[in-house]
Amino acid sequence: MTYASYHDRPYPCSEPGCELRFVRSSHVKRHVDTVHRHLRPYQCTFGGCGKYFSRSDNLKQHEKTHQRSP
Repeated sequence: MTYASYHDRPYPCSEPGCELRFVRSSHVKRHVDTVHRHLRPYQCTFGGCGKYFSRSDNLKQHEKTHQRSP
């Protein structure tokens, strides 16, 4: 799989001054929510950890660290 070139990325970021472009419109939304709006809707509920994450897959990866702890 090759990295998409600038011209293969039809969806630009909607934030002023940000020149990033994306292959999928859903990636633009994810980018804006996490980078520009700093949204972190997913919270770890393990034993008072309380860390927040922008994506559910990142939360799931983080939860594995609690499983490894003694």
